[in-house]
Formats: sequence, C-alpha cells, structure tokens
Amino acid sequence: MGCNVGPRDVLAVSPCCRQPNEGITIDLYIKDGPIFAHRGIMLDSGRNYYPLRDIMRTIRAMGYNKLNVFHWHITDSHSFPIVLPSEPELVNKGSYGPKM
Repeated sequence: MGCNVGPRDVLAVSPCCRQPNEGITIDLYIKDGPIFAHRGIMLDSGRNYYPLRDIMRTIRAMGYNKLNVFHWHITDSHSFPIVLPSEPELVNKGSYGPKM
C-alpha cells in the first residue's frame, strides 16, 4: 500500500492534475545543504587498470551526484612508477622520503 500512496499524493498536489479553480497554499521553508564540504571518491588506477571510458563515466556520474572531489592515484612507485623528464630522480625515490 505504501508504494501507491507516495505517487498518488504527489499527483494530487501537482499543478497538471488540479482543476483550474482549485488552489493549494503551502507555507513551507526547506533548508538543505551538504553535511560535509568534501564529498568525493578516490580512484586508484596506479594499482588497478581502468579503461578511459570508465574513468570518464565515473567523473560524469560524480557531477550527477554532486560530488566535488576526485582524488586520483594515477601512479604508484611500486606498481607503476611515473617517469618525468623534468624530475628524473622521482622514479628512484617514489613516494617515500629519506626518513621512511
């Protein structure tokens, strides 16, 4: 029964389903906002392979769901070190400092 009540109530107050002279006045204030400022996901493609189309689909889905942070582990010093001509020592050091 509960599954039928919700849609019926929505249609009852919808402007398209009311008679022209029938009016409903609702004094309503809704305050809505996120509980946390940081809402996002992490994608670890440094240790797991994801096709480009899946990464792009994930980013689009984040927009639909109002997620605002995309944390991307694009490389990993153990499984997939990144080689940058501007930082040749990065491959040898990875993410670890001298005290680690």
